[in-house]
Amino acid sequence: MWYVDDEDSDIRLDADDTDYYANISSHHLTTPQPLVRKDKDTTSFLEKCKDVNKGVALFGTVPPPKKFELDKVREFANFIGDSVIALEPDAVQIYDIVEEKSRSGSERPFPFFATHEPRLYCKLLTERVPGCECIIYRALQSGQMWYVDDEDSDIRLDADDTDYYANISSHHLTTPQPLVRKDKDTTSFLEKCKDVNKGVALFGTVPPPKKFELDKVREFANFIGDSVIALEPDAVQIYDIVEEKSRSGSERPFPFFATHEPRLYCKLLTERVPGCECIIYRALQSGQSAQEFQQWLNESSASYYAKNLVIVGGVHNPGESILTVRDAVEVVKESGIKMNIGGITIAERHRDRGDEALRVAEKVESGVIYFTSQVVYNADNAIWLLEDYDRLTKTNNKTAARIIFAFAPFASETTLHFLRWLGVEIPDGTAKRILSKPNLVSRANASVQVCWENWKRILDACRRMNISVPLGFSVEAVSKSKVEQESATALYRALKEEMDIYYKNKGPY
Repeated sequence: MWYVDDEDSDIRLDADDTDYYANISSHHLTTPQPLVRKDKDTTSFLEKCKDVNKGVALFGTVPPPKKFELDKVREFANFIGDSVIALEPDAVQIYDIVEEKSRSGSERPFPFFATHEPRLYCKLLTERVPGCECIIYRALQSGQMWYVDDEDSDIRLDADDTDYYANISSHHLTTPQPLVRKDKDTTSFLEKCKDVNKGVALFGTVPPPKKFELDKVREFANFIGDSVIALEPDAVQIYDIVEEKSRSGSERPFPFFATHEPRLYCKLLTERVPGCECIIYRALQSGQSAQEFQQWLNESSASYYAKNLVIVGGVHNPGESILTVRDAVEVVKESGIKMNIGGITIAERHRDRGDEALRVAEKVESGVIYFTSQVVYNADNAIWLLEDYDRLTKTNNKTAARIIFAFAPFASETTLHFLRWLGVEIPDGTAKRILSKPNLVSRANASVQVCWENWKRILDACRRMNISVPLGFSVEAVSKSKVEQESATALYRALKEEMDIYYKNKGPY
């Protein structure tokens, strides 16, 4: 997998904004869907206050400065909304900021700034998280509440770090408490894969570059952990980044950077969100022996909580020896280690060779349980593959493995170029439809629309042709662009809703 470093496509806060407000995390949309917990506690804050047998837990915040327009204030409210979903406080306190020139009889140690009214922030937050109760503060005189802008106490990323990773929100501690949902689904990813009456939804990410120390990598894992709590995917895919100099026969559109191992990121993310399952990708390297792969497998299972593995065929030059995917699967089976093995399927390969369905069937016979695809921008290739694979399994009286189709939005020429460099087929008409929009946000929205249309076409084709192959989807942002990462979150929710409708209407298999 990959990561695009496209500075031109970033939307950032101005420097003086970040001095006031902690960086807003990448997945908050200007107009998102409300965040609703299916099991939300409907007990009012007043009732909780009166219950002497229980304590009360609050989370506090302040409204943004008045210099921000309403859309920006809404973004801040969206950001706080995700924290509310993760923390589940009994109420959110919204403080009233007053100048208080006479406090302590001494001069104020930092400049005063006027903020929006707490009641406005309450309204926006309640729209983001229906059912959330707010406590708004109203200062009748000076000296009620305050906010200290102390740069020394902020936990921030260095300037060059923010050029790589989407801004990390301020509430991620280096050593945070694990995020645990009281009602979390304990069904394993393997069980979900085998349940043909439900779809599977995955969210993809990449480990940080190796230049970051472990504490910084843990901060990134904490950030992703909050997204996992908000989206509740069935598993998180963690991609293995390799250089692939010979890919596509053309030059890589931007420099390669080595990342930390997916299994390390898996461990840190699992520590942050107990019960979260990760799918780690392992790209087979040129010259790697079966014994070396066996050692890596033993370590991954024993020390890194790895349960799910996607083995990716390696890129090698003519004459070089390489461990094949089939060889690696045999190593896993012979080791006795309980590892759920996934494989890669490429619909474009079926377009070119016509044998991808057979390749999938052969890999299933060797022990592969599920398949993830290359990013889809041409639904015809995916439908053709499903049609042929469904026919093959029914003819041979075999059970079809689950195929999980990948989707990734884009909003810039750079990301488009990179996806095509990876071999993703993006029709010229589709590219022009998206890039003809006037700005990054509208392009990202158009890309989300195209991905949703392709996913719906795939589901509709399966319904019409009675294709019984179990399905799933994955969503990833292939760049660090804030807009593209936000659109990935919106896309995940849209595809999940469509998939749930499909399986509900399909009925038991």
